[in-house]
Amino acid sequence: GFVLLLFAGMALGQPIKKGALIGVHVEDIKLSSGVTMDQYMNFVINKYVPEYEKAFGSKVHIVKGIRGENADKYAMFIIYDSPQTRDKYFKADGTPTETAGKSASAKMGSLNKELEKLGTSESKYTDWVVQ
Repeated sequence: GFVLLLFAGMALGQPIKKGALIGVHVEDIKLSSGVTMDQYMNFVINKYVPEYEKAFGSKVHIVKGIRGENADKYAMFIIYDSPQTRDKYFKADGTPTETAGKSASAKMGSLNKELEKLGTSESKYTDWVVQ
């Protein structure tokens, strides 16, 4: 874990500040019939992520596992400046908050529908605070 987060800090091109929150979401992607992983990831990286960042006040990086337990899986690193910023959007159980969270989720509605046509994903995540 430590090496992964250290690498993430260097790979992202800018230092991740102490106190920042990094949500590491490992995705289990199920593609729709006739859809390739390249098509799915192209949509996620080029259309979905930029809008997610705006809606949820975060920075998102998509990574692909190349060795180890998550080889050939994709994950999202979702970076917030603090746990408090994440908490504006998500409750402890991961559901959207009544105000900012539901508003941000609504902004993503049409993109979520487009993404669901390409495939679905379930994620297992851990939120980390930079020390």
